[in-house]
Amino acid sequence: MPWKNGAGTTREIAVFPAPGENTEIRSTGFWWRISVADIVQDAAFSTFDDADRQFLVATPSALILDVAGAERAVCQGRPVAFSGEDEVAVKVVTGPTSVINLITRRSACSGAIDVQLQDGRVAISSTAVAVVLLAGSARTGEGRKLVPMQFLLPGPEPETLDCESAIVAVIHVHAATEAG
Repeated sequence: MPWKNGAGTTREIAVFPAPGENTEIRSTGFWWRISVADIVQDAAFSTFDDADRQFLVATPSALILDVAGAERAVCQGRPVAFSGEDEVAVKVVTGPTSVINLITRRSACSGAIDVQLQDGRVAISSTAVAVVLLAGSARTGEGRKLVPMQFLLPGPEPETLDCESAIVAVIHVHAATEAG
């Protein structure tokens, strides 16, 4: 799908609510969305009102991220959080890269990307909405081999991964709580 600002494209991995689900919520947009963008050139990002963003370089490369005028180097496995209203641009440093974006509607939920180095059997948290292998190797509890940049979208049943020198990103989303 094209970026909102037309400067690139993204592949939607998961969204809540899904198209056709809960039309009352969907009429105001999504509560959260996970996508993968391939960044091949310097570009400005789209803004999203009432949203928070988590940005993760998912392949072995580096970028310069300019968030509201503050530049920082970002590399694989180190998530960066910023407001959806911020003016953000990216500069490609070491060539094309894939990035994972988690966008959460601030009024509905919050989210985080937790990157872990794992060896052995790992239980997937019940709050995880997605898991992605960034490097190394992993198999699901049912024996299905994951390849780098392959997503696992856990269901209601407990999930496990058998990991070997794996870098895994676990994406969590939590419902907003009432202040009180």
